Amino acid sequence: MRQQRQDVSSHSSIAYRLRCCWDTAQMRAVLLALLTGLVGPALAAEQCPLNRVVFKDTESGREFVAQRVAVDYQYLCAEESSGSIRHYSRPQKKLEKECTGPFGETIVEGLLDGEKVYAVYKVEKAAPCCVWYSYPGDDKEVAGKVKEWLQPLEMPVITLGDEWYTISPPDPSFPPDQGPLAGGSFVPATCRAG
Repeated sequence: MRQQRQDVSSHSSIAYRLRCCWDTAQMRAVLLALLTGLVGPALAAEQCPLNRVVFKDTESGREFVAQRVAVDYQYLCAEESSGSIRHYSRPQKKLEKECTGPFGETIVEGLLDGEKVYAVYKVEKAAPCCVWYSYPGDDKEVAGKVKEWLQPLEMPVITLGDEWYTISPPDPSFPPDQGPLAGGSFVPATCRAG
């Protein structure tokens, strides 16, 4: 295919320069490489509903397979008239600007080596704010916090491989985990079919 040569110095428009060069195979290859390099990593981050995540320990290879999720959240809202802080299970529309949260716990029920286990993600209004703890599946205190299990459309969605969602030893300012996942570093590795 024959391409016409034009003097681009007489044209100051960047759009013209790109348009005149767009037909070359070299330009297409460069653009493809740039787009793949910039967009590829963003597309590679897979999202998964929390109840379908398989967390894999980086050292032992053991897997914690999430099955059900419940939340026990609170929002702290300042009452404008009295200045007092009140606790609510959902943000209050009329107080939306004055609410902080959610604080509380995300309870993940799953299997570790064929046994039921709870992984509980606790968020406090503090710094550091967040910590994972694990409990055996027969722990009555954790089971008592479950008001209802989330339905599929209510399920939190997380990013696989993200450190933020890794179940690992807590910050030294928190007491150590003594449960079945203690000492491991369980990374959200794969997503089970739904």
